[in-house]
Formats: sequence, structure tokens, C-alpha cells
Amino acid sequence: MDYKTFERALDARLDALPDGALRDAMVYSASRKVDPRTGLKGGGKRIRPALLMAAVSDTGGDVKEALPFAVAVELIHSYSLIHDDLPAMDDDDFRRGRPTCHRAFGEAEAILAGDALLNLSFEVMIGECQKGIKQIRATALIAKAAGAYGMVLGQSIDMKLENKTGVTFDELRKLHSLKTGALINAALCSGAVLAGIEPESPQYSVFDRLGSLLGCAFQVRDDILGATAAFEQTGKAAGGDAKNGKSTFVSLLGIDGAEGEYQKICDEIDDLYNELKLKQGAAEIRNLLDSLRFRRG
Repeated sequence: MDYKTFERALDARLDALPDGALRDAMVYSASRKVDPRTGLKGGGKRIRPALLMAAVSDTGGDVKEALPFAVAVELIHSYSLIHDDLPAMDDDDFRRGRPTCHRAFGEAEAILAGDALLNLSFEVMIGECQKGIKQIRATALIAKAAGAYGMVLGQSIDMKLENKTGVTFDELRKLHSLKTGALINAALCSGAVLAGIEPESPQYSVFDRLGSLLGCAFQVRDDILGATAAFEQTGKAAGGDAKNGKSTFVSLLGIDGAEGEYQKICDEIDDLYNELKLKQGAAEIRNLLDSLRFRRG
């Protein structure tokens, strides 16, 4: 992915908003601009937009045409983190090495910033839908993954399982297939759709299964890092899940068991990748999978 082009496109959407505290909170959470108050950069690893753009590139689609959807996916992800960190949910004080949005701007402004980022994402995608059925399909796919069938449902289940004893592996995997995995899967699959792959095709089915596995692998790795990595690596205090009474793959399986599960899923991902019918010389998805496999933060 051309990260500079992506960042310019994302910042253009944010910079066009009216001046004020709301825009400041949105920029703080979504942009990689340096915060003048802290001297620290915001923004995350851009995994979801990178997956979307990689799927487009590796299947021969028009990457420039898909850029607005990559921006939209990151706007949705940024909104979800703001709300996930709120006192009523995970009650986190730090995100990406900086105070969380509600700590920096107050709880009410953070809620509004999350709401505004979500709505902005749909403004961006709907603006593309006049171009054709591919854009409409991608918008519908991302919308479903972000809401009551996907990420938001996962967050609701997560809250219901807090401090619950006897949470099973299957319950945990279903939870994270929604909360974490749904938007990751949608990013990869919407890239395939934007490249012209039909949702009923065998190739799309492989993308769908690969995206689901990738979402699960991402969460298992997150749980391992959350239990073992220092603040400098993750930008969050270690042990936050345990503090909030959350079951994790580490609490269920132990470090060694979670590492084993992670390796098993990564092996499945490798097998599925080999089933993808990509254009000759395609390497974007492979490079991303390798970088995610060994990430340390």
C-alpha cells in the first residue's frame, strides 16, 4: 500500500471538517499527525486499509479507485477504538502510547467523535456508490461487518462475558470473530469485490475464509502481547484485560497454549493463501501476512 497517498486521502477528509473540539478529537484518534500537546503521533498500524488495498492490487483491480474505501475502513476502526476505550466499556487510559480520546477530550466529546467518524465513513463510501455495483456491494459488506451482525455485536457479547466464569474456547472465538475479525474480514473481502470478484465465486469464498482466520489470528496475537509485552511495545498497559475481568486466549489456554493456537491458525492461513488465484507477481497480501505474523505491538 502507498501509505503516503493513503494518509493524504485520510487527512483530506478530516481537514475538511469544521474547526473545533470535535474535529480535534477525530484527528487525534484517526490521523498520524503529531499532536502539538504531546509531541506524539496518532494513528494505528493501518492494517485494515492495507488489507483492502492489497486484495485489490493482488487481484488486478484499480487501487486508486479503492482508496476511499480504505479510508472509510480506517475511520470505522478509529471510531470503534474510541468507544471501546470508554469507561462504560473497557475503561482504558492509554491507546497507542497516548491518553485515550476520552482522557484527552472528555467522555462526551469522545463519544461524539466516534459517532462522527462512523458517519463520515459512510459519507465517503456512499459518495462512491454512483460508480457501480462493485462500490455498492463493498459498502454493504463493510456496513454489515461494522454493525449489529459484526463488530458492535461482538462488543456487546464481550461486555456480557466480563467476569463470567467458565467461558469456553468456542465462545471466545465467536466473540472475537465478530468484535475483531468482522472488520478485518470485510476489509479483505471488500477489496476483492472492488477488484471485480463476484461474491458467489469460489475465489471470493477463499478470501472470506482467509479473512476470518486472519481476524482470529490477530486477536490471539493481541492477547499474547497484552499479557507479555511492555507498554513501549503496545502503547497500552499490560494486564488490562485481566483487570477488567475479561477472558482471553491466554487466560483460557496459557501462554504456551495460546502460542500453539496461534501457530495452528497461521498454518491454516498459509494453506488458504496458496488457494488464492492472484495475478502473476502479486505479493502485497503475502507481505502483509508475514508482517502481521511476527508483529510485536
